[in-house]
Amino acid sequence: MLNVFCDGFVLDSFTFDDYIEAIRFTSDDVECELFNEVHCAVLKLFVNSENNQNGKINISLPEIEEEESETSHHTSAVPTPSPEPQVKPKGMRTRSSLIHSESVDDIPEKSPSDTAEAKIHRAAELFDDYGWVERLRKRDFSDGGWQMIMVGLLHQLSIEARQKQKIEEILAHLVPLDAAPTQFTVQTQYRSLDFNLRVRALEIICMLTMETEPIRVYLLDAQTTMTDLRKAKIEHQRNRKAM
Repeated sequence: MLNVFCDGFVLDSFTFDDYIEAIRFTSDDVECELFNEVHCAVLKLFVNSENNQNGKINISLPEIEEEESETSHHTSAVPTPSPEPQVKPKGMRTRSSLIHSESVDDIPEKSPSDTAEAKIHRAAELFDDYGWVERLRKRDFSDGGWQMIMVGLLHQLSIEARQKQKIEEILAHLVPLDAAPTQFTVQTQYRSLDFNLRVRALEIICMLTMETEPIRVYLLDAQTTMTDLRKAKIEHQRNRKAM
């Protein structure tokens, strides 16, 4: 997709072998130019630069729900009394009903901590002061900048249930629980990200580009060109038969 639509992505064409080598490349001292270039080119399509239409966002994103403030839990000074349990009228108790009531009483109540999902990454702690959208508007890609943007984008996309599971595994490696949630951590962890997870992350953002105007325009132009070529071929065949 990247190579076929390279004009839409504003990328120089490259071979499949170049792509595989870039995806597999890992080094603590040297960065892979093609690997960086591909990610930056794709990310640029999602948000305009700050000097272009005020940094317009070109894709639809799920909204991140803000955590409720502590004051929202204390809206009233006087606590609301809980209703007293209603006493059910006693009637004839059969043996089966007694067994059922005893089995219900034996089931322990689940605490909120039991039902809450286990936290497996710290991506939400990265963007308190400098969000990924603002970073992308400023084209702040260097020194782990585009990796930070990837984490922010993937974290927001993971809000959707269909995306959550396959994204959480990526974020668990990029922003692990046992490391400080910093730009340096994300940059370092991306170097050791599994080959398959690298491909998955890139695939997710590439598919998202189908919503952007440059790719839609490119596809429409390509379709028009194919239609014109097909008509020219039919006309050429008709003229040859007429000769």
